[in-house]
Amino acid sequence: MNMDGMDMGGMDMGGMNTGTTAMTMAMDMGTTAMTMAMDMGTTAMTMAMDMGATATAVVATSTGMVMGGMDHSGMDMGSGSMSPSATPMAMKMECTMSMLWNWYTDDVCFIAESWKTSTKGIFAGTCIGVFGLLLAINWWRRILSQYKIYCAELRNEEVKEYIASGGTVTERNTSNTHMTPFFKTLKHEWFWRFDKNLCVEVDNKIYIYPSVFEHILYCIGDTMEWSVHHCIMLLFMYFNGYVFISCMIGAGVGFMLFQNKPLEKASGGSKVSKRCCM
Repeated sequence: MNMDGMDMGGMDMGGMNTGTTAMTMAMDMGTTAMTMAMDMGTTAMTMAMDMGATATAVVATSTGMVMGGMDHSGMDMGSGSMSPSATPMAMKMECTMSMLWNWYTDDVCFIAESWKTSTKGIFAGTCIGVFGLLLAINWWRRILSQYKIYCAELRNEEVKEYIASGGTVTERNTSNTHMTPFFKTLKHEWFWRFDKNLCVEVDNKIYIYPSVFEHILYCIGDTMEWSVHHCIMLLFMYFNGYVFISCMIGAGVGFMLFQNKPLEKASGGSKVSKRCCM
């Protein structure tokens, strides 16, 4: 009986040892898993720190290269001036501009960045150039005006000789009362208003017109004048007082020199041809 009891006791102690071993193994596995997780987390943090340190080193290296390429000895931090040895990036300065009335003279850009008054001499040359531009545009206006006058005189002589030789001029009746002026304009009679002799008779008056070549030349000249006028308008939009005064003086002197035209013929003559019509 005692032996049997001892055997049963031994069996119980063996079961307890087995349970203890299982618990120990479970704890060891848990500890191992936690250790692996901690190692993986530490490794990830280390890699992230290494990547951040590498990026910082790259930025620092790039900054050092840029700062190293600049000549700090040629820079006056108090006045903001730079020596000729500075890099092009350091020498590049913004244009001085204002949409309000101003009297700027330094680093003022007109129309394009390349037109920059980096010195007093360049600004003075700009004012002189603007003055000359207004003189030129007044001269060109007079050239176009005289061109049309001379074309009219030539065509007038040709028409007189044609009529004296027995030629007839195409007549056009303007007394059409069955159509309103607006719809009559849409008929474009004014567009094809002359015949091969470049003239037409309307209400006993003969109107003469330039040839196609003469008209094309005048169109080219008028386009040039239009373009220069808009460049002058762009210069005005900078609201620079010096440029405005240069334009004003140039316009006045140009008009005085080139726009002195006769008002009317002495007696019984027709008015001198204007720029708008022939």
